Amino acid sequence: MFNAVSREPTLDSVTVYSRLERPSAEWAGRTGGAVVELHSYACTAPDAATATARMRAELQALWPATADARVLHEQVRFEATAPTFPPGAAGTRPRVTGAGPGVRIAGDHVDPPYLCGLMERAALTGVLAANDVLAEVGARQEPVRGVPQRGLLAGWRVN
Repeated sequence: MFNAVSREPTLDSVTVYSRLERPSAEWAGRTGGAVVELHSYACTAPDAATATARMRAELQALWPATADARVLHEQVRFEATAPTFPPGAAGTRPRVTGAGPGVRIAGDHVDPPYLCGLMERAALTGVLAANDVLAEVGARQEPVRGVPQRGLLAGWRVN
């Protein structure tokens, strides 16, 4: 189970791996627990302990049932490997086709023309960059499919 989180200062997502993969489910079955990942891409905490405390507090505010959960094992990673743009900077990032002829840019830092997440953005912009090269040499491009670019309820009136 994967849950994206919004409007929290630190916590970006909560993944319950014991509902997604067999080894985690087996460990959870043996211990009576769950394997849960708290994740933050745009973390501004000064250190791992602060980030962990913030994410746990935000989790408990969102899901009060987790307040009494005991930690049986903890693995903490605190690293700066996500893109270096702040939330809300979508319109300021580079596009796949660069300013000069023959320049293409791909990666999770690139602003794609379709809605997508980090790893998906890296893959999508790679395909779009390759398609631009293929179009330039007259070769067949790879089709790109994605989710609707507007919400399912877009255009509905709520009274």
